[in-house]
Amino acid sequence: MYSLSNWDRNEVLEFLSYRSYPENKNSTGYNYFRGARLYGEDLRDYNLLDIDFEDAELSRVNLSKCKMHRANLRHADLRNANMHRVKLQTADLTGADLRGADLSYANLQWAILIGVKVDGANFKNTDLRFADFRGVYWGNAVGYEKAKK
Repeated sequence: MYSLSNWDRNEVLEFLSYRSYPENKNSTGYNYFRGARLYGEDLRDYNLLDIDFEDAELSRVNLSKCKMHRANLRHADLRNANMHRVKLQTADLTGADLRGADLSYANLQWAILIGVKVDGANFKNTDLRFADFRGVYWGNAVGYEKAKK
């Protein structure tokens, strides 16, 4: 079994791309990418179901329209990430850094958002129904008042 340290950045991106081809849509394959450093990569429309990106560096990554149900994003750095229309139902984002991220029209139903940082994040029309966001200060978040709760 490989750990992420055995993979270089291009191998990780190639594998994530493979998972996203329509013929592989039901293949979850290798999911363990804890601590991955993918700053600024374009992963839009990828199938990332059950992915484990705990402690990953995903700032400025384009995750728009990704399917990330049940993802582990605990303590992930998602600053300024494009997460427009991402599907994160039942995902765990405990302690994640979402400052400046665009989560407009995202689906976070039943997601765990305990203690996330949301300064400047865009939650316009985001579905937060049944999400657990204890300990989150929404004062500087954009569009929170227009999110579905």
